[in-house]
Amino acid sequence: MYNRNGGGPIIPLQKWSDVAFPEYRHICQGSGNNPNELKYIFRHNILNDPTRRIILKACTDAGTTNGPPKAPGVTWNIDTEAGKAFLGSPNGNGVGYFLLMHRADLGWKIVKVGLCFWLSFEFGVSMTLLTPLAPV
Repeated sequence: MYNRNGGGPIIPLQKWSDVAFPEYRHICQGSGNNPNELKYIFRHNILNDPTRRIILKACTDAGTTNGPPKAPGVTWNIDTEAGKAFLGSPNGNGVGYFLLMHRADLGWKIVKVGLCFWLSFEFGVSMTLLTPLAPV
């Protein structure tokens, strides 16, 4: 498929990582940083219902009410049931897919924990996921 205006091929974008990785690589190139130095993936304003339901259930199971607390929030080790659910959620598995598909640039990295918290900002409050990455 090609751009009608002669701008070259149109890249079929289907997943979050199809957009996030090229942007990340562009930023690294412009700043002189190496893409394999990525340490965190930050997903702000989580709106999709499946991910929110999984996170709310994990929070309830962990004894918190009304979802995740404000930062620093709640943390799940990936080897726990809640951690596996987080990684299996649409937003969590996007992180895994991002790491897998771009391993040549990022190196071998794994997710060890998932953090979730409410983040207050000028216009309201949003559910936020922070995923620290660890080299293998």
